[in-house]
Amino acid sequence: MGAVEVLEVPDGRAEIHEVARACSDLWASALGLYLNDADAVLRGIKGADSESLEDLTSPGAPLLRHLCAQCDADFERVRSAMIRALNTGLKFRQSGMNRPVEEIRESFTGCKPPAKRRGKPEAWSIRG
Repeated sequence: MGAVEVLEVPDGRAEIHEVARACSDLWASALGLYLNDADAVLRGIKGADSESLEDLTSPGAPLLRHLCAQCDADFERVRSAMIRALNTGLKFRQSGMNRPVEEIRESFTGCKPPAKRRGKPEAWSIRG
C-alpha cells in the first residue's frame, strides 16, 4: 500500500485566501474548457466533443449550471456571455481572468446644480 498524504487545514487568512484563489482558478479554467469545446464543435474540428455545445443549447444547461454554482457565478449571465462569445468568435484565455479592470469614473464637470425655485410653492396632489 502507498503512503497516505495528510492534508493540512489552513488556519490563517493568507492561507485560506491562497486555497480559495486556487479553487477559483480551477473552476474558471473548467468554464474556459467548456467554452473552448463548444467553439471547437462550431468550427467543425474533427474529434471535438459536442457535450458542452449540446448542454449550452439545451434548456436548463445542467452542466453549465453546475460549473457556475461551483464559482458562485450567475448562470444566466455566464450563459448569455458564452453564447455572445460564440457568435462573435471570442476566445477564452486564462490570462484574461487576472487582468485589472479599468475603473469607470463619473464626471459631473458639465452639470449645473438645480436652480432654486422662486415664488410661492404650489400644492399638488396625486389624485388629479
